[in-house]
Amino acid sequence: MDQSRQQELLRLYGEMRAEQASLSFEDKRNADNADLFGAIIREAYEGVTFVAAGHHIMFTREAHPWPGEVASADTLIFDHGIAQKIWREGYADVLARLASEPAPGRDVLLRQLYYGRPWAPTPD
Repeated sequence: MDQSRQQELLRLYGEMRAEQASLSFEDKRNADNADLFGAIIREAYEGVTFVAAGHHIMFTREAHPWPGEVASADTLIFDHGIAQKIWREGYADVLARLASEPAPGRDVLLRQLYYGRPWAPTPD
């Protein structure tokens, strides 16, 4: 993605975050956790160049002409292919633990579990 296009997307994303107070629960949830969801997307998919979390979580990848999209935070969290990449052999236990939490607590727990892994990247 060229620099001017990425800057425009970031500007639009900034405007969306400024309007966050009037967003639906799902939009606000995605915006509040954009850094975490972006880190997961970058770990799950090779060559990610940009991630934006609004109503959906969208991303671009090198050598892919169309953006990728994940419909919701829970779609991202509970996708078994993504979960296997993130949690490795313990993915089923992690998903069961996350499923037992209501969404606001789930996001807090997800953040703790994601960055608490021995092989986890450091948060930005």
